[in-house]
Amino acid sequence: GVVSFVVRSSCIAGDILLIHFALTTQIPLCATHADFSDSLYAVIFSVLCGKNSPAFLSPSLPMSLRIVTIKEGLPTLEEAQRRLLLEVRRCHGEGISVLKVIHGYGSGGRGGILRTGLRKVFQEYQRDGDILGFAAGEEFSIFHPVSLEMITVAPELRRDPDLEGSNPGVSFLWIQ
Repeated sequence: GVVSFVVRSSCIAGDILLIHFALTTQIPLCATHADFSDSLYAVIFSVLCGKNSPAFLSPSLPMSLRIVTIKEGLPTLEEAQRRLLLEVRRCHGEGISVLKVIHGYGSGGRGGILRTGLRKVFQEYQRDGDILGFAAGEEFSIFHPVSLEMITVAPELRRDPDLEGSNPGVSFLWIQ
């Protein structure tokens, strides 16, 4: 038979022990974010163990992530900026929390015009209050503070193939 049980922790040290236990044993451990004293450890736990594994169970949440391929059709920087603005506005209107922008790295090997130009626009959007923050694909990690906030508001990012992937061809915008 399968042995399973629920363990609750009320301190960070206990959370670390739960994570270690889940990773080193074959006994299913059921946990939700509410079982952890700090959401950072809940996110680390879910990334390491996998959201759909027996070790991590959470209620299903509505989709809060949109993915847009800005580089499609090889637009100019100006056209890409227009597309991005429309997508950001659309996300605000539809309650989307995170926008994953696929802008490509560029064919020259030094970073393309879209990548560098759009990342400057992201800084402007953040300064103007249109977005809360952003993370370049190279820094998208559970150890990056803005990335961690985005994972918290869009839990489906735990399964994103670019998490911990250091992909310079993408960026993540924290919309709301």
